[in-house]
Amino acid sequence: QSIPLLVSEVIEEKRFLAQRFSSTRIEFDSSAYLQGLFSCVDPWEFKRVISNLIDNAMEAMESGTISIRVYLGLKRVVLDIEDDGPGFSLSSSRSMGLGLAHACRIVDSLGG
Repeated sequence: QSIPLLVSEVIEEKRFLAQRFSSTRIEFDSSAYLQGLFSCVDPWEFKRVISNLIDNAMEAMESGTISIRVYLGLKRVVLDIEDDGPGFSLSSSRSMGLGLAHACRIVDSLGG
């Protein structure tokens, strides 16, 4: 699967939600050379991990920027998701934190 393509599909959905419900901006390094990065992942699970990580960042900040970058590291495809939020959330969100636990489990299963 093309990792940048999977990531961009999730980002487009999240950008739409961010525009409607918050003032969060999502940036994605989508350089042309990235389109050649492939990995053997379950597309549905991988996209769910990305979605959970972006959701977590959006819930923790009222506004700001989420930066996502995909690149080739040492024999690995690296996905960086970074936000400029406070690093924690004091919101009374209905979330129980299961998205991060799921993301961690899937990333571990992929050797990440």
